[in-house]
Amino acid sequence: MSIISEPRPLSDDAVRESLMQVIDPEFDIDIVNLGLVYDVLVEDKKVLIDITMTDPGCPIIDQIVGMVRGVVMRTFGLDTVLVNVVWNPRWNEEMMSDEAKIALGYPI
Repeated sequence: MSIISEPRPLSDDAVRESLMQVIDPEFDIDIVNLGLVYDVLVEDKKVLIDITMTDPGCPIIDQIVGMVRGVVMRTFGLDTVLVNVVWNPRWNEEMMSDEAKIALGYPI
């Protein structure tokens, strides 16, 4: 007998949790723990996400944006997810979680 769980309701926290599936290939750490997810706003079935990159010259911005959109759309069955890449405030190492800092050898 298998147990079928109810899908998780769409919320800011649930979207953030789903974004932990998006791994930055340069650091091999998810974008949430890297501190790249600045804001998540859920209104009805619409999701708006503000993210940044570790560097404005990042060559994989489009790839990361596509992964963010894809994960959220698949996880919650949405047709549209808006992702804004923002540069203010500029990302720095202090924005990383302790988990990410330890994994990358930063002091905590």
